[in-house]
Amino acid sequence: MWLSDTTTAVRGVFLVTWMSHALFLKENPMWNLCAFRTFFASMGIATVQVNNVPYTNKKIARADYRDNGGALAKWTDEKLAELGRLSGHPELKYAPIIFWGWSRDGFQVTTYAEQNP
Repeated sequence: MWLSDTTTAVRGVFLVTWMSHALFLKENPMWNLCAFRTFFASMGIATVQVNNVPYTNKKIARADYRDNGGALAKWTDEKLAELGRLSGHPELKYAPIIFWGWSRDGFQVTTYAEQNP
């Protein structure tokens, strides 16, 4: 997770999924770029990269927050709450999420919203 040290309260979470970071070189991930960090800092947005989601052999299920009784949605919420505790920003648990993804990862927005209306 990246969060500006000037942020006093997290107002949102920019969730970068396991496939989205393929657009950028691992040595220079997009959330390290100055323009992104400047924008996120000004808005109080935390950036979280998700790589190690609970395993499933169903490709689409890796982006479907409804599958298995909403297991991925619950996992995401639990991990954001844990990051909130570890970072001293418990409000992270309740912050709105901005998903970054395409193709099957673009499916996350609607399926997460179904689990957390």
